[in-house]
Amino acid sequence: MSKFLVDEYFERYEKQAKFMMGSSDPESLFLKEAVFDFSKYKDIQLGYSLENGYFPLLKKISLLYTSLNEKNIATMNGGEETIYTTMRALLDSDDEIVVHQPSFQSLSVIAREIGCKIVEFSPTFEDKWKFDINLFESKVTENTKAIILNYPHNPTGACLTDSEMKEIVQVCRSKNIILISDEVYRFLSIKDGYSTKSFADLYENAIALGSFSKTFASPALRLGWIATKNTKLMKKILAYRHFTSTCINILSQIAGSEILDNAEKIIQRNNSIAKQNAILLDEFIKRHKNLFEYVPPKGATTAYVKLSDQRNSMDFCMELLKETGVLIVPSVVLEKKDNFLRIGLGRKNFAEALTRVEKFLEAR
Repeated sequence: MSKFLVDEYFERYEKQAKFMMGSSDPESLFLKEAVFDFSKYKDIQLGYSLENGYFPLLKKISLLYTSLNEKNIATMNGGEETIYTTMRALLDSDDEIVVHQPSFQSLSVIAREIGCKIVEFSPTFEDKWKFDINLFESKVTENTKAIILNYPHNPTGACLTDSEMKEIVQVCRSKNIILISDEVYRFLSIKDGYSTKSFADLYENAIALGSFSKTFASPALRLGWIATKNTKLMKKILAYRHFTSTCINILSQIAGSEILDNAEKIIQRNNSIAKQNAILLDEFIKRHKNLFEYVPPKGATTAYVKLSDQRNSMDFCMELLKETGVLIVPSVVLEKKDNFLRIGLGRKNFAEALTRVEKFLEAR
């Protein structure tokens, strides 16, 4: 059985940290910012929430899309369940799939444990993590059953344009390939000019995965969803979901419904924090360009910074944690044996953490 490397890393070192500078989520909301009056739900029975989920929430989630309705949405217990149930329901051993790398570990590990043949699609640092249609097409064969993408991308912060999304859909449609799109950072943007569209709107065989943990800064809800126009795919996923959870926590769904009443405000708040921190990081990198290289992120809430002197990323993170209390994520726990650091841009104490890192470097 595979180990979930990044979770194990946090479990081991988070208690030692005073600053979580490697976390991929925005600063979490307080409950009082999300739900103002639970009393209006006092007559709701605490029974099973069957079928696709809590109808008012499904309706509000569907409004995040341009061509979907509540029947095209199903809530899940966090983003993790969206990935697990989708892959278990749709993939078989010996299926060939293309997986965007580096990625959230579940996007590759679950398929690998099913027995799938995995072909990696990996935009490069040298090409500024830019989507390359020729590289993408070179990974697709007549045997490709599914493609797994993640945009806006964790950890690089890469984003797609509208035209690039159309190119991806054309390739998938031409070969009738299932597209599983991890869109948990959708709407989180640092630079203008990149798409906030969903593949679920653009392609009939796409399954978009959403979550309240990132875009809506509420990971404690453990609330995610899938969105697809394809009713056959939806039925398969929900049929498998019976074996992972009978239904979704109704209180979390109520809270999620309340949060979506303030969706635009929350998104603006998260983007504001990330944009301010991205400016601070850029200035920091310029001051220490002998030590670090990076491609400024376009979206999400992470940046992927390269140690330019070939130092071991884990060694650097452990020394930094010991001396400063600042915890950063090394690329080795993202299943990449290189010398990158994942920097989280979503926390309000980022400036203070960065000051500690700077003092650490100056003292060496």
